[in-house]
Amino acid sequence: MDIIFCFHKVFVDPKDLKYRPFWTRWCNLREKKEERKCLNELFDKFVPPLITLILEGVIDGKQGEKLRQIIPLTNLNMVNLLVFFYFFNKILLLHFK
Repeated sequence: MDIIFCFHKVFVDPKDLKYRPFWTRWCNLREKKEERKCLNELFDKFVPPLITLILEGVIDGKQGEKLRQIIPLTNLNMVNLLVFFYFFNKILLLHFK
């Protein structure tokens, strides 16, 4: 892990951070406590196992084949898309009510 100190700021390479800090920050910006709780429960249940399956091919702790990606994505890209689709879905629901 590369850390560079410069002017009292710390730079940590994003590839070392993974997706959890991004998710935590985004989720904490939700206004409703119940929404944050629900989103975190769903995230913890589904996202880490699915990312492990896609990127490493591990299912229930057993090594299988990695899934082939047409466009290679990092785990952070996948979580970023999840957040985007969440907003997109909310916008569509509001529009078509």
